[in-house]
Amino acid sequence: MRHLLLILQLVWVASTLGNLLGAEGPAPWAYLGVIQNPEPSAAIMFGTRMACDGPLMTIGFNGVPNGTGAYTYKLQNPQFPLQPLHAVPMKDVSALGLRRTTLVVGDSNFMFAEEIGAGVASVFTFESNQWAPTQRLIQPNFAYGFSFGYRLSLAPEDPAGQTLAISANLNRSYGKRPSVEVFTRYSEAFHWTGSLRPDSDAEAESFGATIAASGGTVAVGAPRAGGRGIVFLFVSKDGSWSRESILRVPAPDPSFLFGSGLLLHGDMLLVQSEGSVFTALRGAGGWQITSRLQAPPSESRFESFTLDGDRLMVASGSKIYLYDVAGLGTWRASGSF
Repeated sequence: MRHLLLILQLVWVASTLGNLLGAEGPAPWAYLGVIQNPEPSAAIMFGTRMACDGPLMTIGFNGVPNGTGAYTYKLQNPQFPLQPLHAVPMKDVSALGLRRTTLVVGDSNFMFAEEIGAGVASVFTFESNQWAPTQRLIQPNFAYGFSFGYRLSLAPEDPAGQTLAISANLNRSYGKRPSVEVFTRYSEAFHWTGSLRPDSDAEAESFGATIAASGGTVAVGAPRAGGRGIVFLFVSKDGSWSRESILRVPAPDPSFLFGSGLLLHGDMLLVQSEGSVFTALRGAGGWQITSRLQAPPSESRFESFTLDGDRLMVASGSKIYLYDVAGLGTWRASGSF
């Protein structure tokens, strides 16, 4: 799966690079190659997490003796990494968020002190061809438990403030329910603006296992809640966060693990389940599922997906399937490789 994820990222890179170079229309789909571990004796589990945006790609690793960190590459020359990110102590690269010149690294195993919990999210700014640490975020209600930074989503920059959503306490330590802590950047720093929580123990199972943020909206996946999975939509209004909608697998669809992957783009949400990718749109009555892409009979499941403009790319166990927009919230197959 990890190799397919890397290939999927590279396909996205091919399109992005084509746009950067001024290519008209969709960039040609071409295999670019494999980025090898630059220090195989020092960095292990290379590719545990990845993030791309514009000309930058960041790849996480866990390593000995160099510790844990991430390599950043310029896409114009993917064979040579920039300076490895070792600016702060890390026990684990649990999650990565990359937007333009801002990188957020979640480390859910970082321990401050046993009595106040664990987890940190470190913010970096890309300056002079290297990452400079600018801020360290911890769980505002750290007494509630651990694993802050296990998953995160950094939204694109927005005039109203850039949203950063970070999951916490997914392991439900101390009997507390998990949460997603939301930060908004203004005045060049992130500030805590709210806590998104499930309303019951039934909703709490795996709440925050996946997150997607866009503008003033945050989607939170709980792929094991309710037996088959639930997705929660939260919206910010007048500086406070509230629940907007709940999405479940539409009957009689047999899918499980609904919400195991999320991608939020404005008023469109893509939701991955064990064998399908669902599209939901926001309307006057809230969010509604409009279409479903099912894994072909030859495939047992979909593994991951990404969106590049009007083209959706979905990876299975052996292929990447391409879909183009057919209408509002619907897709048509356009090939595979």
